[in-house]
Amino acid sequence: MVESRGRKLENNEVETMSDIELKEELKREVDTLSPVQLQKLLQFARKVKEPLRGTPGHTLERFIGSIPSEDLKVMMEAIEEGCGQIDKEGWD
Repeated sequence: MVESRGRKLENNEVETMSDIELKEELKREVDTLSPVQLQKLLQFARKVKEPLRGTPGHTLERFIGSIPSEDLKVMMEAIEEGCGQIDKEGWD
C-alpha cells in the first residue's frame, strides 16, 4: 500500500504525494545541498526518528482549572509586561 502525504494549498485543497514521489523529491533537494547542509540534514533525520519525550497532554488534563483565575491573570500580565524585553545584565 502506498501511503499518501498532503499539504494544504491556498485554496484549501490538499496536494498529495506518494511515498515514492516524496522520496524522489527529497533526493532532488538533497542533491543540491552543501556538505555542511548534508550534515545538518543527517542530524535532523536521526533526531526525527527518536521517540518523543515529555508528558503527554492527556495526562495533564487533571490540572485543568486548578490554578485560580486571579493567579492566571497575574501570570498573563507578567508575561505581557516582560515580553520582548532583554536584560543584557542578566546573562553574566
